[in-house]
Amino acid sequence: RLAPLAQLGLGRILLAAGKPADALVLFRSVATSQDAAVAEHGRFYGGVASERLGQHSEAITALTPMVGRTVDPADTALLLSTLASAYENSGHVVEAIATLQSLTEETSPAAEREAARVHITELSVKQANPADIRRLMETLDADSYAFRQVALRAVRDADATHDHERTRELLALLKQHGVTFNDELAAIAQRAERPSDANPAAIGAILPLSGRARRVGELALRGLMLGAGLPARATGDEHAAQLIFRDDAGSAEQAVEAVNELVSVHRVIAIIGPMDALVALAAAKRAQELGVPMIALTPGGALPSVGPMIFRYFTTPLAEAEALVKQAKARGARRFAALHPDNAYGETMLAALREAAQAAGANVVVAQSYPPTATSFGTAVARLAKSDFDALFVPDAARMLALIAPALAASGLWSTPAGQSAPSGGRAIALLAPSSAYDIMLPHLAGRYLQGALFSVPFDAEAANGSEHDFVESYKQQFSASPDAFSAFAYDAYKLVRSTVDAGAKTRADLAARLPANKTAGLVGPGAGFGASREPAKPTRLVELRGEGFVPANGAEP
Repeated sequence: RLAPLAQLGLGRILLAAGKPADALVLFRSVATSQDAAVAEHGRFYGGVASERLGQHSEAITALTPMVGRTVDPADTALLLSTLASAYENSGHVVEAIATLQSLTEETSPAAEREAARVHITELSVKQANPADIRRLMETLDADSYAFRQVALRAVRDADATHDHERTRELLALLKQHGVTFNDELAAIAQRAERPSDANPAAIGAILPLSGRARRVGELALRGLMLGAGLPARATGDEHAAQLIFRDDAGSAEQAVEAVNELVSVHRVIAIIGPMDALVALAAAKRAQELGVPMIALTPGGALPSVGPMIFRYFTTPLAEAEALVKQAKARGARRFAALHPDNAYGETMLAALREAAQAAGANVVVAQSYPPTATSFGTAVARLAKSDFDALFVPDAARMLALIAPALAASGLWSTPAGQSAPSGGRAIALLAPSSAYDIMLPHLAGRYLQGALFSVPFDAEAANGSEHDFVESYKQQFSASPDAFSAFAYDAYKLVRSTVDAGAKTRADLAARLPANKTAGLVGPGAGFGASREPAKPTRLVELRGEGFVPANGAEP
């Protein structure tokens, strides 16, 4: 009679020691005991061991009949937590949440109650699908913790699909059961009560106006203000053009809340920004859910893939590499090389070069890195010179390029204009540089070694003419400084939205549909409006270093 009890005790020791397979053998033996109470303990712990072995169906079969029959609080907590785990792992989210709700009762130990609440929230937010939420809303006790969490998820779902009637019903239900509205619920309630149609006169902007990226945010804001003609006298006309901007402070959560406010409170027809890739991605997902066009001002991330409401109006690493590769290939280059800093930017640009070369039917035959803090490049260049290539991509700052160029020449690699020969004993190559390497002072720093070098230049205030010149002069007059690419692209983004609205787009969907076809005059950057990819049709310009200055690259527009 004592043997089953000994086996039960030994099995629990093995289970606690992380040996559920060995324990399960003993528990199955105990389950055959003629003593009904001992046999049930064997089945109970056997179910626990089965779950820890990943045998979820077996655990559910063994443990479900025991719910409500355990007396000891610790056994009850173990039973319910194990059964909830088995349900969750077998894809039964509704049953898992309902089981965890039983663990939140006062009879459970405090630690288990708190863990169950946390788990219910996680399942409600991350794993339950809309059908699960509907079932739980119908079956859970309306006064339970789980019901409140499920109802919160249902409110978010209704808000995301713009079902304002359903949102109001659910919010009323939460209020009825004493749920205090936090900032999120208050914003949702505000959206549900306000009209969903857009105000064509209102354009929103989300920029980093505080935090580490404050400087670029201010530059973009200046471009937007110039595009909108701000500051302007108040007219009292509700149909007058409005620019409503919000600070994301570099926070994805703050950017999402800004999207919510701009759409629901200010009813903007479009949003310009954010400027950080991760922040913009979070904002883009929310903007797509709410059906508002968003024009991000960031080079990072595959933002347009979020959905048809999401645009980008800024030069990307890939766009720069594609333009440079295309121009070099037109000059006869087929084999490309890269000399890049060993850091995240260098790796990003190298990946862009590889993708651009492959798309153009060319090859990257060699890539050589160097420490980002390097001041001498003889060793890296010497290794590079052993390979046979036609064009060299150097993605780094202008001051670094000014040091690299003489080292290339010393190894016999000379940047040379198309159709010309390198100095005696040297090899002519096409040197390609993205916008990070462009500086108006380069011809004076290393012009002898950079003749014929191609540079990507999204915007250059010093070389502006026509409408660009007018923009630069207006910017200088208003802000006592010269504009840069951030200012120019933001200015153009505003002009594209405003001119599309003025041409007849009165709804957000209509605006998103019309934007790619808008080729409005007076833009100051190279973009020339949007392409079919919802990115700039012409994301950059190319210039060539000739003599003591820069000229438009052959075949490229000035």
